[in-house]
Amino acid sequence: EIGKSAFKIALTVAFVASIGQLLLGHTHAQVVEEYQPAKLAAFEGLYETQKEAPLSIIGYTDPETQKTYGLEIPSMLSILINGEADYEVTGLNDFPKEDWPNVGLVFQTYHIMVALGMFFIALTSFAMFLMLRGKLFEQKWLLQLFVIAVILPVIANQLGWVSAEAGRQPWIVYGLLRTS
Repeated sequence: EIGKSAFKIALTVAFVASIGQLLLGHTHAQVVEEYQPAKLAAFEGLYETQKEAPLSIIGYTDPETQKTYGLEIPSMLSILINGEADYEVTGLNDFPKEDWPNVGLVFQTYHIMVALGMFFIALTSFAMFLMLRGKLFEQKWLLQLFVIAVILPVIANQLGWVSAEAGRQPWIVYGLLRTS
């Protein structure tokens, strides 16, 4: 019983943390847009400055053709940053190409990190639902999945670090000191 109680507490903390991280994403997007707009454009594979900027969910960006392929939510990036669908988001083409980060790397690492975060929310939400119904410990497959899933936050953290650091390149201090 003590082990089950401890697991329930840990699950509750994980659920609250995953929801909190989702809410912090909004604030983080605003800060990145203000201080490192080229990084935000690379995160989303946004080449052209546009109002009603879409939020890329999953896909692939090709810096050579300057096209991003995949699933997008129309206007969602503008809404996430400013709260208004018609907010104009700066695209990569408004920056000199030598100031672009490695768009493909930044786009992919960022989106895999976000996908893992959404997986954590779904997993903990489902587990919380089962826990509230008193059925959590009847789902052996889910408990086994939690054991394996322990490594995923570490991977998500590393991907976030790569997207953050590669996204500010070629700058050591954005807009002031170049890596060269």
